[in-house]
Amino acid sequence: METNWTISKLISWGTNYFSEKKIDSPRLNIELILANILNCQRIDLYLNYDYVLNEKELSKLREFLKRRAKNEPLQYLLGEVNFYGYRLKIDKRALIPRPETELLVQIAIEDLKQHNQQCKILEIGTGSGCISIVLAKQFPEISITAIDISSDAIQLARENSKMLDVGNIHFIVADFFNYQPDNKFDMIISNPPYVIAEDIPKLQKELSYEPQIALTPGEDPLAFYKTFVKYLDYLEENGTMILEINEKNSKDVTNLFDNMSNIKIGIIKDYRDLDRIILIKKLQFCNNQ
Repeated sequence: METNWTISKLISWGTNYFSEKKIDSPRLNIELILANILNCQRIDLYLNYDYVLNEKELSKLREFLKRRAKNEPLQYLLGEVNFYGYRLKIDKRALIPRPETELLVQIAIEDLKQHNQQCKILEIGTGSGCISIVLAKQFPEISITAIDISSDAIQLARENSKMLDVGNIHFIVADFFNYQPDNKFDMIISNPPYVIAEDIPKLQKELSYEPQIALTPGEDPLAFYKTFVKYLDYLEENGTMILEINEKNSKDVTNLFDNMSNIKIGIIKDYRDLDRIILIKKLQFCNNQ
């Protein structure tokens, strides 16, 4: 790199570089990287476009460019992600939160607004803790149990919880398939692994950096949902189960719950008009005899 690399030059050069490397949104990528290195907002880059980066800043930029060109996710490079208006720490210990999961959270928030009492929530596969943390911030009076099989993910979730001053979440390292709660819940919520294993090679290269255990359930794409059927026993009457699903097998997931008489099922589409969330209401038991 030449000596006088201004912000303006680097935005132009970086946009071209990422375009050549076939990185999506190349200009946004270089802007966010520069803003991270310079500890400023994106708008500040254009207010200081003639600022010349020093050697320490350029060295960090070179490292970021190299890693991003290899398709390492931008969020892992920056070490943070914005989720539902909250800035969370993110790294290879957990799956990167996505807009579809923000929709999951929005649906949960709307459901919780209907409750006039303190609620108990169980989150399965908390990862970075993003879902539980947002719900805990929105409803400080609720009590949340959040489990994940990965101790590294639980540690990250605890770090995020502490950073955002959340105290009403109990994080537990636990295997979903063997976990036995001590009580029932008013809501069970999850973004479980739902990517079909054979589809992974066809998806974005960035996914190879994310924990595979959080992406795909393996050979049986319905493995988690079959167990969620059993978890209805841990759901209170009038309780809600909200799960993200794969649009390719939404009908198969629905069929798992269809033969149950005490529930009501709804499918919600995402921003791309794809089946993305199954909403299950456990009805109040009525004895007609």
